[in-house]
Amino acid sequence: MADEQKEQKPQMLPDPDFTALRRLCQEYIDRADVEGGNFVEDNDDDHYIYEAAIEAFFGEGVWDWLNNRPYHDDDETEDA
Repeated sequence: MADEQKEQKPQMLPDPDFTALRRLCQEYIDRADVEGGNFVEDNDDDHYIYEAAIEAFFGEGVWDWLNNRPYHDDDETEDA
């Protein structure tokens, strides 16, 4: 059955590794503190920090699971 083949929903890791998240957050703050404001408002820091946080809590494989989730539009039928 399709339900049996469905990947298990990721669970939070019991001992998260915050190494990458700490590094990215420190780099973010360091860039904001550079004299002359070497801080770019439209950079992707928030995206990278978000990804690092999700990976810290759920592991790197979380993206495979998330990226393979069906979209809501996929559930709609074209019979009308």
